[in-house]
Amino acid sequence: MTTYINTIFKLSFFGLLICSISCKKEDNNKQTLDIKHQSEDCESNKSKKKNYLTDNHQFYYYSPANNRKYDRQVTGIDENGKNVNGVINLENEIAIGILKAKSGKEIEIISDQINTKEIIATDANGFMYRLKMD
Repeated sequence: MTTYINTIFKLSFFGLLICSISCKKEDNNKQTLDIKHQSEDCESNKSKKKNYLTDNHQFYYYSPANNRKYDRQVTGIDENGKNVNGVINLENEIAIGILKAKSGKEIEIISDQINTKEIIATDANGFMYRLKMD
């Protein structure tokens, strides 16, 4: 009887050992697959970036939002009368975008006042920009 119990104990121990080793290998496989998917996602995001030409014939990158039909190119002037241009997203009541000044500095803007002719936007520092859609 004791040999029978010892045999059952040994078989169940080896069975659990084999199962735990195979589960460990599956976890490692899942981790490598997740890493591959993350690297593929990064590469696909890089390919989604658009090139926009500015008046200075310098291009810059802008990652579009989920719906591209709401992205608009704009040009305008800042409070000092300097020319700026960039891309905004008009999907919601609030337009959000990126402007590029002649100095090469990129400026994030938010606009509440939108009408068909003109957009008045402000940046994080409180500077105002008068923009027109191209």
